[in-house]
Amino acid sequence: MLATFLAATVHTSMVHASMVIGGAPVHTLTIPRRAAVRPVARRPGRTVPGWLATTKGTAAINGGYFNHSDGWPVSRVVAGGVALTEPGQNKALAGNPVLAPFLDTILGKRSAWFAGPFGWAVAGWDRPPAGWRDALQAGPLLLPTPQLDAEKFVLRDARGRATRDGIGSAGRAARSGLGLKPDGSMVWLVAGKPGLTIPGLAAAFAGLGCTSALALDGGSSSTLCWTEHGRVKTFVGNGVAPALVNSALVLQ
Repeated sequence: MLATFLAATVHTSMVHASMVIGGAPVHTLTIPRRAAVRPVARRPGRTVPGWLATTKGTAAINGGYFNHSDGWPVSRVVAGGVALTEPGQNKALAGNPVLAPFLDTILGKRSAWFAGPFGWAVAGWDRPPAGWRDALQAGPLLLPTPQLDAEKFVLRDARGRATRDGIGSAGRAARSGLGLKPDGSMVWLVAGKPGLTIPGLAAAFAGLGCTSALALDGGSSSTLCWTEHGRVKTFVGNGVAPALVNSALVLQ
């Protein structure tokens, strides 16, 4: 996949870069190993710039999935061992007859970002690393291989035809995600219009040297904020004003 670097800025605790990948404008932040990153969540939500201001952070990216109608979370968020979201109480999710057979996977097996004394990891919610304290669930897992079917983002009929694709995975859209490199650093990425497919997002992380990666909420939620020379910069994937999001990751 062709990647054209347009700019790169080095900060004390992160490196910001802008580039074009697969015809889409992309902004990334590379965060060094063991930097202070924490998940935040609330209902109703805040914009990513709002999360950054509230937490007095250095950078932030949008987090997991939620109902845009009422802000109820679909993804689990835990900070310091304390659950910040309760997606099992999401009536629109639990009461959806199409999704009812897959709730165990949606709530209990979709992949997440984990943090603890070991650093950072991406794994299924049911297979967390030992000693984790913070987590933000989203999905699907992108690397080593996108897990769209296994995590029930795509549902198929008996003939293997997709009957539901909750994130429009095969279409180009604004996307966000995070990836982990072998040196322990983490890459936050937001792709703007015309966007990337989910396989394209996975390929973007692979091209940036990541060996594991996780998709975050996309579309209007896709937003990246960072501090540069004392000023907050914001990149919104869909080119409109930042949307309210239920959760985020914040670099302190």
